[in-house]
Amino acid sequence: MPDMPDMPDMVQGGCAMGTPLEQIDTETLAARAAVLADLAKFVGEQRDLHKAELSKRMPRGSKITGRHPADDTLSLGTVTMSDPRAEAYIVDRDAFEKWCRSTYPSRIEVWPEFGPAEEVAAVLAEHAPHLVTIHSSVPGPVKEQALDRAESEDVPGTERRLPTPVLSVRATTNARAVVRAMVSASSVLRELEA
Repeated sequence: MPDMPDMPDMVQGGCAMGTPLEQIDTETLAARAAVLADLAKFVGEQRDLHKAELSKRMPRGSKITGRHPADDTLSLGTVTMSDPRAEAYIVDRDAFEKWCRSTYPSRIEVWPEFGPAEEVAAVLAEHAPHLVTIHSSVPGPVKEQALDRAESEDVPGTERRLPTPVLSVRATTNARAVVRAMVSASSVLRELEA
């Protein structure tokens, strides 16, 4: 491994630049804070660009270990592309609900719809069922169960789509040491001291 400067204790003084923060004047601290804020923004942008490029290159379910360029025995972290399972989406509600009705007939919700209350009351008294309309619907839990099945079998009115995989980057303590060494070796923030 390449020689790295001694890492300052991040707990004591909280600064990776060598001089304890308590010993730096307020104006210099403000200047450093401004520079560090922009540095964090720049680093975030670079991270996002690197992740976007890796997302184009890495196949689903793959994992790569980033190694220290001067010592390939040191892992700096891993990059992993997820491999999400297919998800089912309803694309033809009529075909889907028809399938649900025939597959889960006992779980279909049914309810009557009545005409004007005064007419219904009079007619129902004489047993006139022609004023009653029966409706049914496929309840949410049945739709969810059917969509679960549609993830692995053909269900009318649905199609399977693969979600966009997610790229994850996990740094190791070796990466933190590299970053601390880079910051400690940089003269950028020291140049802001009076």
